[in-house]
Amino acid sequence: MTEFTRPDGSSGLVPTAPTVAGGQPLAPDAGIDTAVGMDPGVDSTAAAGLELKVRSQWSYARMRFFRHRLAVAGLVGLIIIFGAGIFANFVAPYSYAAIDLNNILHPPTTVDKHYFGTDGIGADEFSRVIYGIRTSLEVGVFVAVVSSIFGLIVGAVAGYFGGLLDNLLMRITDLVLTLPALAILLAVTALLGGGSQWTISIILAAFFWTGIARVVRGVFLSLREKEYVEAAKASGAGDARIMFRHILPNTLGPVIVNGTLAVGTAILTEAALSFLGFGIQPPTSSLGALVANGQNYPVQWWLTIFPGLLIVLIVLCVNFVGDGLRDALDPQQRRIRA
Repeated sequence: MTEFTRPDGSSGLVPTAPTVAGGQPLAPDAGIDTAVGMDPGVDSTAAAGLELKVRSQWSYARMRFFRHRLAVAGLVGLIIIFGAGIFANFVAPYSYAAIDLNNILHPPTTVDKHYFGTDGIGADEFSRVIYGIRTSLEVGVFVAVVSSIFGLIVGAVAGYFGGLLDNLLMRITDLVLTLPALAILLAVTALLGGGSQWTISIILAAFFWTGIARVVRGVFLSLREKEYVEAAKASGAGDARIMFRHILPNTLGPVIVNGTLAVGTAILTEAALSFLGFGIQPPTSSLGALVANGQNYPVQWWLTIFPGLLIVLIVLCVNFVGDGLRDALDPQQRRIRA
């Protein structure tokens, strides 16, 4: 260190040139290899027997996600719950339509495998809940995928081209956002007639794309001015290639997060519609319809508690996973919150 004096009379220390053993100054380009006594011309990493591993941004995102304990717990919960719904034919002890007139409104018991009891016609509640999970999974995934794709296209076109097209698409988006969603959903389902989970899914997807479209538009507006986009234009790349090859990969993080959260919102909305009698109709199983059916038997608590708790658990796990994905895919996120 070298001592120096400031204009105000105070003194301080500044570092001098690095030296090696013996007091000889270290050449600026010698690096750490000379400092540790190695030949600068030899790769110190290879000589030390070390191997550098290049990690992509996705690998870092995966590491951050699995450090998020609540997100991992939510993912495990979703795998168990949705796995049971996918393999309902093997997990459920009875078929959805099977009834047992000898065990009507029977409380939960391990006898005859009525783990969640039976309902007013002797149907096994546990089996109906398992089949209801499958229906909720179909609705949630379909709505999330369709709304994400449609919202991605609308937001990308509006954000990239801007101008009159941007104003037109965003005014349509704002119009859909201002509509009272639940009232419109009730009116449309009553007009078209509920019944199939696919009909309900299409109706829900028609309202769920707006949030993703606005997010993607904002990202495209900021990325279209970047240097690599200008370089792609200078090299002769077309608009479609620039949008979907150069800009789109940088918007996948927000799209994945919003799509994941849309699964839980769609399941909750479908359950609310079915509870009100405008959603999925029998014989198709639905968690919301099971909760509504349980209201007819206020004393038999298991008919309401079990499907209701499962809806809450699914939405909670989806939100945990979405929260973990948001933290993992945010390049500025460095601290894991849970």
